[in-house]
Amino acid sequence: MSNELVITAYGHGQTIDKIAATIFAAPDGKRTSNAAAYCNTLNSLRLEGNSWVFARIASENTPCSLDSFLPVSFDILLKLDDMAIQKIMREVDSQDLGKALIGQNTALQDKIFRNMPERAAAMLKEDMEYMAPVPKSEIKEGQRKILEIYRRFVGIGELFSEEDTDRDDDASNHQFAEGASLRLVNPTEDSDG
Repeated sequence: MSNELVITAYGHGQTIDKIAATIFAAPDGKRTSNAAAYCNTLNSLRLEGNSWVFARIASENTPCSLDSFLPVSFDILLKLDDMAIQKIMREVDSQDLGKALIGQNTALQDKIFRNMPERAAAMLKEDMEYMAPVPKSEIKEGQRKILEIYRRFVGIGELFSEEDTDRDDDASNHQFAEGASLRLVNPTEDSDG
């Protein structure tokens, strides 16, 4: 098995400040590779303000859109196929899901409900109907948790964002902070900076 390449993007808002590429030794029969553990750890960090970090395993010779590193909105779920939705839903707490769906368009709600067991969907609809008014902060928190699961799966290569498969990688359409850098990092070598 070959080494694994992880691309990590650091930024704020919709701006990429820095991109780093790190090479990890191929897993040696471990359940989780070091690259996947690295991605899971970084992708679970909560940074202050509008700063963010996102890491993902990149496949060799496979185009990777820079947009796939930018923060995503909750309606990204509309672009996923049913199997991807089901994979995410298996990881989501029903209370978080109920809160996250409040105020969402019917197309998104229908897609989620269609990909749940019938009884679970009926129970969630009923819970949402009788839910006390939910503060916007709790709605956003529910959505953040679901998007965190989505990004985790994208990061370890178990889901692919539509941007990776459908879009040309035209760098002129991407905004980089002044002085943004791309750096290849090999953790097996000593670096002086």
